[in-house]
Amino acid sequence: KVWMLASVPETMKVKDDVIVPYLLISNPHTGCNAGEVLFTSTRVVCNNTLTWALNGARQRAQFHHRGNIQGQLDEARRVLGLAKTYWQRGVETMTQLAEAKLDDRFVESYLLALWPDPKAKSDGTQRRSHAPTIRSTVRSLYAGEQQGADQDAIGGTAYGLWNATTEFLTRRITRQTKGANVVENRFRRLMFGSDRQTREHAFSLLCRQTGIEDAYASTALVSASN
Repeated sequence: KVWMLASVPETMKVKDDVIVPYLLISNPHTGCNAGEVLFTSTRVVCNNTLTWALNGARQRAQFHHRGNIQGQLDEARRVLGLAKTYWQRGVETMTQLAEAKLDDRFVESYLLALWPDPKAKSDGTQRRSHAPTIRSTVRSLYAGEQQGADQDAIGGTAYGLWNATTEFLTRRITRQTKGANVVENRFRRLMFGSDRQTREHAFSLLCRQTGIEDAYASTALVSASN
C-alpha cells in the first residue's frame, strides 16, 4: 500500500487563521481493491494537523480504478466534491467556535472530560497518571504559549482551545516504537491512531459544550461563557 499527501491549490480562513486543505491518498496497487482518500488540513501559522468530526459530512472516500480515462476523471470529481463539502462545513463550524469566548470553568471542564484522572485504587490511594501534566500543558498552550496565540480566532476562544489540543498532540508527544522513527510514529498516530481519535473527540466535545452541533444546525454564534 502506498500513501501520498496531495495539497489542494486553495486556502480557507477561520477569521484571521489561514488553513490549507490536503488529501491523504492510499492506493493498494492490487488492481482490484479500492483506494481511499482521507480529508485533512493544516494551519499555515504552525502546521498543526486538523481533522474534525462533522455530522453528515464524510471524512474519507473510496475510489475505484476505472478502465478508461473518463471514468477516472469522473471518480476524481466525485471525491473532490465530497472533500469540498467536508472542508466547507468544517470552516463554518470552526468559525462559530472562533466566536465562542470561554471562561476558566469551561476550560477546566473540557480538559477533565478529555483527560480525566484515573479512579483511585481499592485502598484509596491515587493511581499514577500523566493526565494532570497533559492538562497543564494544554492549559498553558491555550493561555498564550501556542503558535498564533495573538490571532483573533485563537485568543480566549473555543477554536483556540481546540488548536491548543491539536498542537499538543502534533508536536509535544513523541512516543518511540520499535522499528519506526519518531516522524513516522507521529504521522501514523495523527492520521490513523489514538491521537486522531482524541483530536476528533475534542472537536465534538467543544461543539457539544458550546451548543454548536454543526455548521447548519444554527446560524447563531454561541458564547460559552454565558
